[in-house]
Amino acid sequence: MRLFRHGPPDAERPGAELSDGTLIDVNAFGEDFGEHFFATEGLRRLTDWLQENALGCPRLAPGFRFASCVARPCKIVGVGRNYRAHAAENRAVRNAVLAGRQTALTVIITGIFDPAWLLEIEAVAAG
Repeated sequence: MRLFRHGPPDAERPGAELSDGTLIDVNAFGEDFGEHFFATEGLRRLTDWLQENALGCPRLAPGFRFASCVARPCKIVGVGRNYRAHAAENRAVRNAVLAGRQTALTVIITGIFDPAWLLEIEAVAAG
């Protein structure tokens, strides 16, 4: 399952992509993908909720607007722009910088200017 947010600016709603590729609105779950969601086992709770409720969730039509994937992140840690060859050794540095915290979200963008480089951005829920 993949999480996303969708909708017009200032009215975004949580959504999920199911294993079959179906995109659904999960606003009825009652919680957006913010700090509280990630700090309180929100992914597990949402997964459990979807087992009972996925069929009743509205399907999203093509052309909707994707929004910021995390509602009002409290902390964003920019780990840096890394050369692919050094990604494994940088993981140890990243773990030390994040003081053992689990990341709530990792976005990896590759091939921005050169395919040998990648950009990693991680959002950490305050704990």
